[in-house]
Order: sequence, then structure tokens, then C-alpha cells
Amino acid sequence: MFKKKVYFPIIFLFWALSAFTSENRSQGDNCRQYAPSYADSVADLLRKELTDRLPAVLLDWEHSCGLSEPLFRIRMLQLISEGQFPGYLSEKDMLDYAVAFDIRDAITARENLEEREEYYELYAGYFGYIPLNSGFDRQTERWASRMLARFSPEDPEWAWLSLYSGDTQSFFLILREDKYKGAELSEVYKERVAYFQKKPELNMGIGTGIWIPTADLEIIGMKPILEIFAGIKTQNTFYDLVFSMRFGQTKNPFELVARDSIVETRNYQGGFIGIEITRMFFKSGRYETGLYVSGGYDLMDIIEDRQDPVRETFAAAALQLGPVITYNFHNRSRISLKAGYSLMNHKSTGGSSLQGNAWNLRILFGFSDNARKTENLRRLGY
Repeated sequence: MFKKKVYFPIIFLFWALSAFTSENRSQGDNCRQYAPSYADSVADLLRKELTDRLPAVLLDWEHSCGLSEPLFRIRMLQLISEGQFPGYLSEKDMLDYAVAFDIRDAITARENLEEREEYYELYAGYFGYIPLNSGFDRQTERWASRMLARFSPEDPEWAWLSLYSGDTQSFFLILREDKYKGAELSEVYKERVAYFQKKPELNMGIGTGIWIPTADLEIIGMKPILEIFAGIKTQNTFYDLVFSMRFGQTKNPFELVARDSIVETRNYQGGFIGIEITRMFFKSGRYETGLYVSGGYDLMDIIEDRQDPVRETFAAAALQLGPVITYNFHNRSRISLKAGYSLMNHKSTGGSSLQGNAWNLRILFGFSDNARKTENLRRLGY
């Protein structure tokens, strides 16, 4: 049965598939029939080193099938061998064809024969109707490896020959490091990376900490915090819905109005619900620092200490802000330390005063991801 591999999600395949197969979709029936024979002819010519006969075969192949990844590959190698790189291929989306070859190469290298055949049967059009690890693949790799010695890493041809000789990592590393600054492929690459980096990610996590009230609120005393949050993350900004709980008895007896009289209790529950925006400004290695601000409602429940208790809930608008420092792990999770000051305006209806604000210190563990974004950036060498 077909397996969905972590390194090759189907969603990415559909994205890549739509990028360049539309031009030959209407020729699919002809291509399914004739492309393998064209590829076999090319492989035979390469094996016999009769590369001068390639143009006629490739012209017929392109006329019958349109431009597929295998045909783009042999066209690229032909142009490099003739000193005409990149020729008319510069008008095509060369980056998409490079990514398509990377996918093909990864499946060939990491899957057994049965699974390769399953991939091919499902996405034959994406693979140009040329079976994976065919004689065509082996001969184009051999030709690319032989030509590689004619160029240096400073030459754009070297990057393509590295790719087609099987060193796909070097190809994308060269683009990432912008070694061919100003080249059209480099500019397309930067635009593509920036496009995916801007995609939002789902963000969620949990946290704990301590809440330290001031002024009259000191009657409540320090309280532990438990928190959950969820939202979205852009490149440097988090937008989260936050819910936190505080619990434990009050530090000193709290006076509460119950049945027209004042009673004392120490039963307390509290919390906060609101929107928190965190913006990261500085990054050094895996560390990031920034500021956060949140707005919402601070809640307090004071409960009478008896069998049939009176409960009074106090709610006040609250604004909280402070610095944040984050350490990012390899698996897209992170741990953050947030210190802040909460401005509140609780009003008591009698009994103990609730005037005051609060300090808080929180440790948060979070995770953010967008599977499509992550896989596409990984395919581009990020």
C-alpha cells in the first residue's frame, strides 16, 4: 500500500505538480506512449557518446510531449555541453524543474523498488512518464558527472551539473548563499523563499509561572499560573488567544459581602483571558528577544467558606506588557520566558479593596508549524 512519507507530503507534490505540467497535460496520452521510447533513445545515445544526434530526438520528444522534467534535464545538459547555457530554458521556471528533480532523486534514493513503482504509477505525468531510476536517469547522471570537471563552483553551470550528478544539496546551498547574485535563477529563488517564509503558522502551547499582586491586592498573595494559548505566527510576530488560571487560598482573610453582612474567606480562584501579541526584534543563533502586550479581562472568584456558599466574581479590563526571551529548538518548538506587569481596575462592592496591579513571570513551551510551508522551504534548502 502507498505510504505517506514524512519527508515527502502529498500536499507538496500537488503544489509542485501544478507548477509546470499544465503545458503538456493535453499531450499526456501521447506522452505516456512515446516518452519512454524517447528516453531510451537518449540513454542509448549517451551510452554510445553520440551526443551530436541528441537535438533531433529531443525536438521530436518536446513536440510530442511538451517540456517535462526529464526533457528539461537533458536539454539543460545538452546546452551546457554546447556552451549555450541556459539558452531558451531561461524563459522557463527553472527553479520548479530543479525542485521536481530533487523530489525524483529523493524517492529514487530512499525508496525500495516496490514503493518507487507505486509513486510512479500515481504521478506518472509529474515524472514525465519516465520510470524512476531508469536507464535515462543513470545516463544523464553519468553525463553530468563527467562534465562537472570542466567548470568551477563560480560558474552557474557547475550548480546544475552538481544537481544532475546527484548532489542536490549543493545546488540549493549555492542558491541559499546567493553565490550567483543578480542571476535570474537566484532572484526567483529569493522570491520563492520569501513567499513561503511569509506564510502564517499554527501556534500553540502551555505555560506556568507566578503572579505577584501589588497594593491592596497583596491580600490575595502570590499565586501559581497555569496557561494555555493558541493562535498564529507570522515571521516575527505571534497572535495568540491566551487563557490562564490562578489558584490557591488568599494570603490573608478576604472580606466578602454575603447576605447583607461581612464574612471572611480565603477561598480564591482567578485567571486571565485575552489576546496576546508578541513581537520578536532581535535574533542571535537560536535565541530571540522581543516584547509582548496583551489585552483582555482579569477574573477573580471569591467564595464563602460554608456549605451553601456565596460566590462573587470580579472582572476588570487588564493590559499586560513586558519583555520576552525565547530559545528555539530544531523541531520548531521553543521555550520562552516572559516577564510582565498587569494594569487592572478591579472594584469591590464592599469588603476588602481590590485596588492594585500585578507582576508576573511565566515560562512557556510552544510549537508552531505549517506543514506545506515547512516542506516547501525544506525542499528549497531551508
